[in-house]
Amino acid sequence: MRFQRRYWLFERLGWAVLILVIAAAAAGIFAGGPLSAAAAGGAAVSAEYERFARRGVDTRLTVTLSAHGTLRVQGADGFDVAAVEPRPAAVRSDRGGLAYDFATGDGTTTVTFRLTPRRWGMQHLRLAADAGAPATLDILVYP
Repeated sequence: MRFQRRYWLFERLGWAVLILVIAAAAAGIFAGGPLSAAAAGGAAVSAEYERFARRGVDTRLTVTLSAHGTLRVQGADGFDVAAVEPRPAAVRSDRGGLAYDFATGDGTTTVTFRLTPRRWGMQHLRLAADAGAPATLDILVYP
């Protein structure tokens, strides 16, 4: 009977761990849920993104630029850019990253990037518009 009680205790602990993992997955801790949604902002730039991603699976990054249309992205070497909407007028290498030029007109511009993580671990993106303070995005990429 002593062995049976230990087995029941082990079984209940296993069920509790399983329920916690399922609840965490439903909440978005493994990507694609309410806990995964994040936002960051800097001077003249703000971003909405998922803080948890999976290696090899596209993730969306939505950036809002104020009046001027140059977006500088640093730390994107851990990502492949699958798509940029709207298409930039020009893309160039700039200060250890990339600079995207958009035709903004007088208002704000919303740009959507589809990024595919190339490696797992903590990835840090820095987004800046012109000479303003950058927005830092921390994305945990699961294998």
